[in-house]
Amino acid sequence: MRRGRRDVPSRRWVATLLLPVVLLGLGLSAWGAAPVPTQAGVHASSGPASSYGPSTSATVLFGTVASSETGETWTAQEVGPSLALAPIAITPFRLDAGLPLNLSTAASGGAPPYTFQWSGLPGGCSPVNRSAFSCRPSTPGNFSVLVSATDAVGGSSTSGPVTVVVHRDPRMGIVSTTHAVLSVGGTVALTATVYGGDGPGGWVWSGLPSGCATANSSRLSCTPTAPGSFSAHVVYTDLAGASVAGGVAVQVVQGPTVASFTASPSPNTTLSTPLTLTVSVVGGAPPLTYAYAGLPAGCSGANTSTLACTPGAAGYYTVRVTVTDADGEVASGALPLEVLKPAPSGNGPLGGLAPAAYVLFGLAVALLLVVVLVFLFRRRRSMTGGATDAPTPPASPAHSATPDPTWAAPAEDGPSPPPSPERDVPEAGAPATPAPSPPPPRRPPVALPPPAPLAPPRGDSVCVVCGGYGQIDSETGKYYCPRCDRHY
Repeated sequence: MRRGRRDVPSRRWVATLLLPVVLLGLGLSAWGAAPVPTQAGVHASSGPASSYGPSTSATVLFGTVASSETGETWTAQEVGPSLALAPIAITPFRLDAGLPLNLSTAASGGAPPYTFQWSGLPGGCSPVNRSAFSCRPSTPGNFSVLVSATDAVGGSSTSGPVTVVVHRDPRMGIVSTTHAVLSVGGTVALTATVYGGDGPGGWVWSGLPSGCATANSSRLSCTPTAPGSFSAHVVYTDLAGASVAGGVAVQVVQGPTVASFTASPSPNTTLSTPLTLTVSVVGGAPPLTYAYAGLPAGCSGANTSTLACTPGAAGYYTVRVTVTDADGEVASGALPLEVLKPAPSGNGPLGGLAPAAYVLFGLAVALLLVVVLVFLFRRRRSMTGGATDAPTPPASPAHSATPDPTWAAPAEDGPSPPPSPERDVPEAGAPATPAPSPPPPRRPPVALPPPAPLAPPRGDSVCVVCGGYGQIDSETGKYYCPRCDRHY
């Protein structure tokens, strides 16, 4: 009995302890069913994952909700994942200054509307409050671009940075050629230089000489096949689509030809007289190279079209010149050259005159000599004819018409011996010797009058036959010419 009575108070005590516990559990269950306030009025809850941000959704309190405890009313709205931004997209990938640049991103999650802020943009691009925009960069270089977004409740997200490379606009430099003028068959190389641009780009050549074809290269080499004037043109287009152009003039000529090869003052010159050789060339690609051969002594070859020298040896020469142009084309020419010894400078009246004067003087002397000879011949003939035609003087009375048979002309070598008074009488008994026949009569010589002497030329005059000066010899009284050592 006592044991049972003691158990009754213990059950009451247990019930008294359990009742507050049960009431506390019910209260906690009711409190858990109500929204739990979080930071910034956002209540965390589970939701689907976002592709750009965290997989946690959020409940934002925009108003009041009925509460029996506080008597307030709140309005709840589910906004999904938190704010996130997509990577920045750049088009075109390659860009030159001045060309359009497109930038874009995408925002998701959070509470729209969103606010965008761009930074690190190239020069010429201004930041805008948009997720996508276009601009034209004006400053070349490398730029690090960022974009950040903020939602309506202050949530933020950032994308980037991404590098934007802006190249300079392509600019054509000098288009050069190895030969501005070349001969047919030579080789020409054309070279173009481009600064800036997004390369490597493409090359297109046009207006090339005959026999040359275009190539996708900044350097073009070819061999022209026909002469003419050409304007080579090249266009370069970079990977961003910007194009620049340039050009150069090329002239193609025929190979060199020696048009003339002359000597001045004449190809017939004398020793110690300055001589100038001149070569005229048509065609050929400059620079031209000149080489001489066969020059007289005293003349040295040189790489020039005009060669001046003074010959130092007489003789006949054939001077040759060889002309080579820049492309290796060769032309040649020849010039006959005669170098004479100078005429002796005597003391006569023509001492230092030109050869033509000697020719004229020789003709004058010859004409004068002919006139003198004709005059002498006619004078001699007239004198001989006068002596023959002169009348015979009358016979002397001492002489008979019949000549004396005993007379004989005295010998020219000496006087004749006197005749013997006695005649030769033959001896007795000896045969008689016939008397010698007398010599035929001889006609006595006729005395001719002496020829009239020619008046000697005056002193210091010109000798008639051999030329030069002469004078009257005081001993003989005749005209003496020292040059031919004769008296006239």
